[in-house]
Amino acid sequence: MKITNSPRPHSQLSGMILQRSGRSTLTLALIATTLASFLFIPGCGEDDATERVITKASAQLSSLTAGSDRTAFTSPQFSREKVFASVISELMPIAGSDSSAKPSQQAVAAIIIAHAQMGLAEIPAVKAVELEHQASKMDSLLAEMLRDWQKLEYSAAATAQYDPSKQLAELDQLAAMRAQEIADTQTRRDELSDQIAKLQAHADQLAEQSRKIRLTGSDIRRQAADAEPAQAAALVQQARVQIRKADALQVQSSKTLAQIATMTPQLSALETEITKLTNQRELIFKGKAEINKKTESVAAQTAAARQQASELADQIHALFSKAQELRNGELDRTTREAIKGGSSPQSTGFQGAARMAGKAVNESRTTGNLAKAQAQQSLGDVLWTSAQGHSQHASILELLAHAQGLDSGDYANAAQESRNAQAQALEAAKSAYNTAQRGYAGAGVRGEAGQRLKAVSDALSAVFESDESDESDETEQPEEQAVPSDETP
Repeated sequence: MKITNSPRPHSQLSGMILQRSGRSTLTLALIATTLASFLFIPGCGEDDATERVITKASAQLSSLTAGSDRTAFTSPQFSREKVFASVISELMPIAGSDSSAKPSQQAVAAIIIAHAQMGLAEIPAVKAVELEHQASKMDSLLAEMLRDWQKLEYSAAATAQYDPSKQLAELDQLAAMRAQEIADTQTRRDELSDQIAKLQAHADQLAEQSRKIRLTGSDIRRQAADAEPAQAAALVQQARVQIRKADALQVQSSKTLAQIATMTPQLSALETEITKLTNQRELIFKGKAEINKKTESVAAQTAAARQQASELADQIHALFSKAQELRNGELDRTTREAIKGGSSPQSTGFQGAARMAGKAVNESRTTGNLAKAQAQQSLGDVLWTSAQGHSQHASILELLAHAQGLDSGDYANAAQESRNAQAQALEAAKSAYNTAQRGYAGAGVRGEAGQRLKAVSDALSAVFESDESDESDETEQPEEQAVPSDETP
């Protein structure tokens, strides 16, 4: 099972958070079903303190997602944190190893705690996506600044060595060639135009002769109509002779016009060629003028480009330092908080949520596996996001490190650190996704909810299969040791 190293758009990363919200709503519905079943188990529906605490905590947690899949992400953050922390604090004594509660009660409490822990972990997970987006914009700006710096360096190097004498000589030669070609083409055009004019005059002459003879034939026919029969026959014969002469002259005229029709496109082509050659010669003159203008200012351009490149190099290093501070500071802390938890005892991250959900698997296979799988999938999303961020950052830093002329002493080391972090996060994400798949498969859910969860698992499998084919085409990279996980799958 492979995971590609290509960066994922941050719109998709944000979409992961909303997908996790949808998974949370579905699983909370199954928790409610489990809780309802628990209340009808003989001896478990008694109105004792443990049952009341579990029921209250479940209602508190369910209220955060009531009515909308996204309610948990649009509610005020402080109220969500307070509810999640309260649920965890109230149920932890019930789910603890030294608890006197019934196994079924411990399982339900563990599942609810796991989802509350996931709720707390979602807060830094969402923030990590936002910080990753900020860091990505910095990387994009670094890449853009690097391209600008390279353009300035190339410009300075080019203008410093610029000698247009050879180009100007070549342009003069081309201009002379175009002038000769224009003159030759104009001569051919004029000759062809004269031929067409003569042929047109000849065709007009033939047509006029044909017209006159045809009129004569028509007059003879009218005479034949009024003549005696003996004379009429002779007149008709004369008319026919005249008509045939007229037809023959008309045919000759038509043939001449047809010949002109074949020559007219040639004349148009010559006119087009003259226009094209004239435009090319004008462009040559324009190019010479631009070269002469550039030559006059080359020294000033070189000095200005080098000054701008120097200033931009300082700006690149300053932005690099800021990006490093964000990634190694707030973004790293926020990501670790989503994975392992924060300073409060209730905040355990997705790893802690997965461990807590695992405690309920023996007693409640379906909801326990579902909760554990959701925590592992959310953990994989956070790690995947982190890996793609490190991949993009490393790619930019590698470009900076290989930019000749740019003071890149810090960039190469930072790029290697980012590559190492990327490899570790990818391995950890793969492990979390694999564990999530096993959890979905082991949940054994049936009906519509089961079909929806099977679709999630199938989609993950399809992603992995696609990643395998994608990575097989990439250059093979040395494997890195994955970061140790706090949970043993």
